[in-house]
Amino acid sequence: MAGDGERSETPDSVQGAINLGGDADKLAEYYNRWADTYDADLERYDYAMPAMIVETLSTAITMRTELASLADRSAAVVDAGCGTGLVGKQLQAAGYENLHGLDLSAEMIRVAEGLGIYRSLRSGVDLTATLAPDLVASADIVTIGGVLTTGHVPPTAIANIVRLIRPGGLLVASTRSGYHDLPEFVEVIERLRTTGVFDLVHHVADAAYTAYATGDYWAFLVA
Repeated sequence: MAGDGERSETPDSVQGAINLGGDADKLAEYYNRWADTYDADLERYDYAMPAMIVETLSTAITMRTELASLADRSAAVVDAGCGTGLVGKQLQAAGYENLHGLDLSAEMIRVAEGLGIYRSLRSGVDLTATLAPDLVASADIVTIGGVLTTGHVPPTAIANIVRLIRPGGLLVASTRSGYHDLPEFVEVIERLRTTGVFDLVHHVADAAYTAYATGDYWAFLVA
């Protein structure tokens, strides 16, 4: 029987990644092998996350007057954990032109490069590790889709990811079913909110993610 937030059995390809326990080297190797079939595999399972990320972004911008400038399609958007560019394609379709992608996997970046939609792409980026100086405060908007999930990037990395964003910018993230209920996630989000690092603008709960799992979507305004 499917667990909380699960609609049907998780595919072996996805379960294999979940089982890697967040080990960066193993994740990079796994996604390097998966890169060429990744898009086709997820298409079979109604992968709604990329479109939902952009929908969450668009809604958040309309909710705060101070975010109006982020509707400018020249805003610098860093697609963190960009993979093959599925979120990037949705961002481009929404009109964003100044796109930059980061990912752990070189092969996923190779596939994303073939789309021709990113101004820059960088592989070997571990979001749990110290960021390169040129990445700090490089974005008006950071999207992180499909990354905050079991066996991938832990909640403690969110404070690191926020460092990519300029003051007054947005972090737009997905969390796969169950992840947002982790005590560690709740603790990290509350700490960042109460210390004034960011403010929650918009939260979409238990929404479309894939055919086999739901997800939550979040937009945080960075102080």
